[in-house]
This record gives sequence, C-alpha cells and structure tokens, in this order.
Amino acid sequence: KAMAAEGERLGLDRETATALTAQTCLGAARMAAESGVELAELRRRVCSPGGTTERAIESFRGDGLEATVARAMAACLARSKEMADELG
Repeated sequence: KAMAAEGERLGLDRETATALTAQTCLGAARMAAESGVELAELRRRVCSPGGTTERAIESFRGDGLEATVARAMAACLARSKEMADELG
C-alpha cells in the first residue's frame, strides 16, 4: 500500500501505481522462489551499481527496515502463540 500510495503522490494514477506495485512484488517473489539463488546474491544481482534499486535498498537500510520487519515478525509470532493458547 505504501508503495502504491507513494506512486500516486509522485504523479501516477491509482490504477498504474497499483499495477506497478503488484508487478514489482510478484516479480521479486517469483525471482526469490524460482531462481535457486540465495537472497543476498539475488539482491546483489538486481542492484546495478548506482542504479535505482540500489538506491532504494540504501534508503530501506537507512530507515531501519530490517529492524521494522524483525519487530513485525516478532509481533506476529507472539499473537500466533496467544491465539493458539486461546484455542486451547
């Protein structure tokens, strides 16, 4: 949602922003699932030196995305355990 919303803010119409976001996510997921390449190596391969993907990855790192993902996964796991306990 954040990616599509930012696409709109930058001037894309909603349909295009949504389609580009979906295709970006699908493409990344497909490459991760089907390439047989470790994720770090795959990232290295798709990040052209000085390119747009490399710049985006640098921005994610600078903004602490890895820590955000770790917290979200921990929260998900904790809630999953709570739900399992509630179901007995």
